[in-house]
Amino acid sequence: MKKFHLSICAVAAMAVPAFAGSVSFDNPGFETGDSSGWTLHSGNWNSNSQTVNNHNQGDSAVITGAGVTDSNTLGGLQTVLAGNDSFRLNNAANGAHFSTLTQSVTNYGSSDIYFGFAAVLENPFSNPHTAAECPKFSFNLVDVTTNTSLYAISFDSRNAVSQGITWHAGLDTNHDGTATWMFSDWNIVHIDSSTLIGDTLTLTVMAYDCALGGHGGYAYIDAFQPTPIIPNAGITVNNLNVTPGGVVNVVAVPETSTWVMGFLALGTVIIMVRRNAKSAV
Repeated sequence: MKKFHLSICAVAAMAVPAFAGSVSFDNPGFETGDSSGWTLHSGNWNSNSQTVNNHNQGDSAVITGAGVTDSNTLGGLQTVLAGNDSFRLNNAANGAHFSTLTQSVTNYGSSDIYFGFAAVLENPFSNPHTAAECPKFSFNLVDVTTNTSLYAISFDSRNAVSQGITWHAGLDTNHDGTATWMFSDWNIVHIDSSTLIGDTLTLTVMAYDCALGGHGGYAYIDAFQPTPIIPNAGITVNNLNVTPGGVVNVVAVPETSTWVMGFLALGTVIIMVRRNAKSAV
């Protein structure tokens, strides 16, 4: 079974468009009604390998409608953090699908980075899965210029350890008293990027169904901007202030075969840098 760490996956983002001279990420709030500026990729996977089929890109979509709640969260999660639009990565349907969203910004020009995300994962209680088979979510922001992970978080539905995230029980689709769906609050991450001005930053978000095809997993993302986010009314928010590189959780996730070959060397450099840093301590 081939596995690759997030430090490699974060930079293994295919041909991600880079926006020269940009202050922040393009189309940060998806208020244009599309995902312009982002690279969306979808496919199918299993616990042993990942087959890129480029299946229906409709698994992911811009979500419109402030105040609308996600049905699998029993009304506990609004689908839009700020404004009237957000982006849903993957969807509630099962089928062993995965979706990724990526973007690179060259010459980042702000002293702050703000963004929001919320995950909704189905927990296969009635049919225990290994961690490698479970629905998953990961979010990674990398400074490509310095080969540094600025923020990384990853979890699956059976091992959603805190990592600063609050989880809630959602819909019980089995009607057996056990919540099948679980969801996080909207998490607003703030990164002090004052030392990153002029660098190239790459953002990668991934959402996976379970590998066996019977359980879904998806996430909402919104408001990638250089100024503080003002949430819509009635939204419960978890604020995470991050020192660049200070919150890095490196776990194994399924690799996308078309990414890995082109970026394996860069991933090796990252690992070597980290090892050297540890040796110097």
